[in-house]
Amino acid sequence: MNVNINDLRARFLRALSEAGAQGSGAALFEELLARYGEAHRRYHTIAHVDACTGWLDWYRGSAQHPERVELALWFHDAVYDPQKSDNEHQSAALACSRLGELGVPAPTVCEVEAHVLATVSHRSDAQDAQLVLDLDLAILGASSAGFASFEREIREEYGHVPEAAFQLGRAAVLSEFMARPEIYRTPALREELELRARVNLRRRIAELSF
Repeated sequence: MNVNINDLRARFLRALSEAGAQGSGAALFEELLARYGEAHRRYHTIAHVDACTGWLDWYRGSAQHPERVELALWFHDAVYDPQKSDNEHQSAALACSRLGELGVPAPTVCEVEAHVLATVSHRSDAQDAQLVLDLDLAILGASSAGFASFEREIREEYGHVPEAAFQLGRAAVLSEFMARPEIYRTPALREELELRARVNLRRRIAELSF
Protein backbone atom coordinates (compact mmCIF):
# COMPACT_ATOMS: atom_id res chain seq x y z
CA MET A 1 0.00 0.00 0.00
CA ASN A 2 1.29 3.45 -0.93
CA VAL A 3 1.01 5.83 2.01
CA ASN A 4 1.01 9.60 1.60
CA ILE A 5 2.97 10.77 4.63
CA ASN A 6 2.10 14.42 4.08
CA ASP A 7 -1.61 13.65 4.08
CA LEU A 8 -1.23 11.50 7.19
CA ARG A 9 0.70 14.24 8.97
CA ALA A 10 -1.98 16.80 8.12
CA ARG A 11 -4.82 14.63 9.36
CA PHE A 12 -2.96 13.69 12.56
CA LEU A 13 -2.28 17.34 13.37
CA ARG A 14 -5.89 18.19 12.59
CA ALA A 15 -7.15 15.47 14.95
CA LEU A 16 -4.86 16.78 17.68
CA SER A 17 -6.16 20.32 17.18
CA GLU A 18 -9.77 19.14 17.26
CA ALA A 19 -9.00 17.24 20.48
CA GLY A 20 -7.82 20.45 22.11
CA ALA A 21 -4.04 20.13 21.93
CA GLN A 22 -2.22 23.31 22.89
CA GLY A 23 1.24 22.43 21.60
CA SER A 24 2.62 21.36 18.24
CA GLY A 25 2.21 17.69 17.45
CA ALA A 26 4.89 17.63 14.75
CA ALA A 27 7.45 15.83 16.90
CA LEU A 28 4.84 13.34 18.09
CA PHE A 29 3.90 12.53 14.51
CA GLU A 30 7.54 11.78 13.71
CA GLU A 31 7.79 9.59 16.81
CA LEU A 32 4.73 7.59 15.83
CA LEU A 33 5.98 7.30 12.25
CA ALA A 34 9.26 5.88 13.54
CA ARG A 35 7.46 3.44 15.82
CA TYR A 36 5.25 2.14 13.02
CA GLY A 37 8.35 1.82 10.84
CA GLU A 38 10.17 -0.60 13.17
CA ALA A 39 11.92 -3.39 11.31
CA HIS A 40 10.05 -6.26 12.97
CA ARG A 41 6.66 -5.02 11.80
CA ARG A 42 5.00 -6.45 8.71
CA TYR A 43 1.27 -5.79 9.18
CA HIS A 44 1.23 -3.39 12.13
CA THR A 45 2.84 -0.58 10.14
CA ILE A 46 1.88 2.95 9.16
CA ALA A 47 -0.09 1.35 6.31
CA HIS A 48 -2.40 -0.22 8.91
CA VAL A 49 -2.98 3.19 10.52
CA ASP A 50 -3.61 4.66 7.08
CA ALA A 51 -6.16 1.95 6.33
CA CYS A 52 -7.92 2.41 9.68
CA THR A 53 -8.17 6.18 9.30
CA GLY A 54 -9.35 5.70 5.73
CA TRP A 55 -12.18 3.52 7.00
CA LEU A 56 -12.94 6.19 9.59
CA ASP A 57 -13.56 8.66 6.78
CA TRP A 58 -16.37 6.41 5.58
CA TYR A 59 -17.89 5.82 9.03
CA ARG A 60 -17.17 9.13 10.73
CA GLY A 61 -20.90 9.64 11.22
CA SER A 62 -20.95 6.64 13.57
CA ALA A 63 -18.60 8.39 16.02
CA GLN A 64 -19.67 10.63 18.88
CA HIS A 65 -16.17 12.13 19.07
CA PRO A 66 -14.40 11.27 15.79
CA GLU A 67 -11.18 13.07 16.74
CA ARG A 68 -10.84 10.84 19.81
CA VAL A 69 -11.50 7.76 17.70
CA GLU A 70 -8.83 8.90 15.24
CA LEU A 71 -6.24 9.50 17.94
CA ALA A 72 -6.96 6.07 19.43
CA LEU A 73 -6.34 4.54 16.00
CA TRP A 74 -3.02 6.34 15.83
CA PHE A 75 -1.90 5.05 19.21
CA HIS A 76 -3.47 1.59 19.37
CA ASP A 77 -0.41 -0.23 17.98
CA ALA A 78 2.21 2.42 18.76
CA VAL A 79 3.98 -0.10 21.00
CA TYR A 80 4.15 -3.47 19.28
CA ASP A 81 6.47 -6.35 20.11
CA PRO A 82 5.08 -9.80 19.16
CA GLN A 83 7.18 -11.35 21.91
CA LYS A 84 5.50 -9.33 24.67
CA SER A 85 1.98 -9.39 26.09
CA ASP A 86 1.57 -5.82 27.33
CA ASN A 87 1.60 -3.95 24.03
CA GLU A 88 -1.89 -2.52 24.42
CA HIS A 89 -1.23 -1.28 27.94
CA GLN A 90 2.05 0.28 26.86
CA SER A 91 0.37 1.92 23.86
CA ALA A 92 -2.38 3.32 26.10
CA ALA A 93 0.21 4.65 28.54
CA LEU A 94 2.08 6.30 25.68
CA ALA A 95 -1.12 7.96 24.46
CA CYS A 96 -1.87 9.23 27.95
CA SER A 97 1.64 10.63 28.38
CA ARG A 98 2.09 12.23 24.96
CA LEU A 99 -1.40 13.73 24.70
CA GLY A 100 -1.13 15.10 28.21
CA GLU A 101 2.19 16.75 27.34
CA LEU A 102 0.47 18.52 24.44
CA GLY A 103 -2.22 19.93 26.69
CA VAL A 104 -5.09 17.79 25.47
CA PRO A 105 -7.88 18.05 28.10
CA ALA A 106 -7.87 15.23 30.64
CA PRO A 107 -11.36 13.84 29.76
CA THR A 108 -10.28 13.47 26.13
CA VAL A 109 -6.99 11.84 27.10
CA CYS A 110 -8.80 9.39 29.36
CA GLU A 111 -11.23 8.44 26.62
CA VAL A 112 -8.48 7.87 24.05
CA GLU A 113 -6.64 5.77 26.63
CA ALA A 114 -9.80 3.71 27.26
CA HIS A 115 -10.31 3.14 23.52
CA VAL A 116 -6.76 1.81 23.21
CA LEU A 117 -7.14 -0.40 26.28
CA ALA A 118 -10.30 -1.90 24.73
CA THR A 119 -8.05 -3.57 22.15
CA VAL A 120 -6.81 -5.93 24.88
CA SER A 121 -10.04 -7.94 24.75
CA HIS A 122 -11.53 -6.38 21.62
CA ARG A 123 -14.74 -5.85 23.55
CA SER A 124 -16.43 -2.68 24.77
CA ASP A 125 -19.88 -1.33 25.49
CA ALA A 126 -18.87 2.23 24.56
CA GLN A 127 -20.01 3.32 21.10
CA ASP A 128 -16.80 5.06 20.05
CA ALA A 129 -14.59 2.29 21.44
CA GLN A 130 -16.64 -0.21 19.43
CA LEU A 131 -15.92 1.83 16.33
CA VAL A 132 -12.19 1.82 17.07
CA LEU A 133 -12.28 -1.95 17.45
CA ASP A 134 -14.35 -2.43 14.31
CA LEU A 135 -12.02 -0.28 12.22
CA ASP A 136 -9.04 -2.20 13.59
CA LEU A 137 -10.75 -5.44 12.50
CA ALA A 138 -11.92 -4.18 9.11
CA ILE A 139 -9.16 -6.28 7.53
CA LEU A 140 -11.11 -9.42 8.50
CA GLY A 141 -13.72 -8.37 5.95
CA ALA A 142 -11.23 -7.65 3.18
CA SER A 143 -11.18 -9.45 -0.16
CA SER A 144 -9.88 -13.01 0.00
CA ALA A 145 -6.54 -11.82 -1.42
CA GLY A 146 -6.32 -8.94 1.05
CA PHE A 147 -7.12 -11.22 3.96
CA ALA A 148 -4.54 -13.79 2.80
CA SER A 149 -1.89 -11.06 2.64
CA PHE A 150 -2.83 -9.98 6.17
CA GLU A 151 -2.42 -13.53 7.45
CA ARG A 152 0.98 -13.89 5.77
CA GLU A 153 2.18 -10.67 7.36
CA ILE A 154 0.96 -11.75 10.80
CA ARG A 155 2.86 -15.03 10.38
CA GLU A 156 6.01 -13.09 9.52
CA GLU A 157 5.65 -10.98 12.65
CA TYR A 158 5.45 -14.18 14.67
CA GLY A 159 8.36 -15.81 12.88
CA HIS A 160 9.91 -16.68 16.24
CA VAL A 161 7.01 -19.07 17.00
CA PRO A 162 7.25 -22.67 15.71
CA GLU A 163 4.71 -23.52 13.02
CA ALA A 164 2.64 -25.99 15.04
CA ALA A 165 2.34 -23.62 17.98
CA PHE A 166 1.50 -20.71 15.70
CA GLN A 167 -1.26 -22.63 13.93
CA LEU A 168 -2.80 -23.66 17.23
CA GLY A 169 -2.66 -20.16 18.70
CA ARG A 170 -3.82 -18.40 15.55
CA ALA A 171 -6.76 -20.77 15.12
CA ALA A 172 -7.80 -20.02 18.70
CA VAL A 173 -7.68 -16.26 18.13
CA LEU A 174 -9.68 -16.40 14.92
CA SER A 175 -12.15 -18.90 16.34
CA GLU A 176 -12.91 -16.53 19.20
CA PHE A 177 -13.97 -13.85 16.73
CA MET A 178 -15.91 -16.39 14.69
CA ALA A 179 -17.83 -17.51 17.78
CA ARG A 180 -19.12 -14.03 18.55
CA PRO A 181 -22.75 -13.29 17.66
CA GLU A 182 -21.46 -10.17 15.91
CA ILE A 183 -17.88 -9.47 14.88
CA TYR A 184 -18.68 -5.82 14.21
CA ARG A 185 -20.73 -3.79 16.68
CA THR A 186 -21.09 -0.67 14.53
CA PRO A 187 -24.22 -1.28 12.41
CA ALA A 188 -22.91 0.27 9.19
CA LEU A 189 -19.66 -1.70 9.33
CA ARG A 190 -21.47 -4.87 10.24
CA GLU A 191 -23.73 -4.54 7.23
CA GLU A 192 -20.77 -4.16 4.88
CA LEU A 193 -18.15 -6.50 6.34
CA GLU A 194 -19.70 -9.17 8.59
CA LEU A 195 -20.51 -11.81 5.97
CA ARG A 196 -17.20 -11.50 4.14
CA ALA A 197 -15.29 -11.60 7.43
CA ARG A 198 -17.00 -14.84 8.39
CA VAL A 199 -16.15 -16.40 5.04
CA ASN A 200 -12.50 -15.41 5.46
CA LEU A 201 -12.35 -16.64 9.03
CA ARG A 202 -14.02 -19.95 8.28
CA ARG A 203 -11.59 -20.65 5.45
CA ARG A 204 -8.52 -19.67 7.44
CA ILE A 205 -9.50 -21.66 10.52
CA ALA A 206 -9.95 -24.72 8.30
CA GLU A 207 -6.47 -24.15 6.82
CA LEU A 208 -4.92 -23.87 10.26
CA SER A 209 -6.62 -27.03 11.46
CA PHE A 210 -4.82 -29.32 9.00
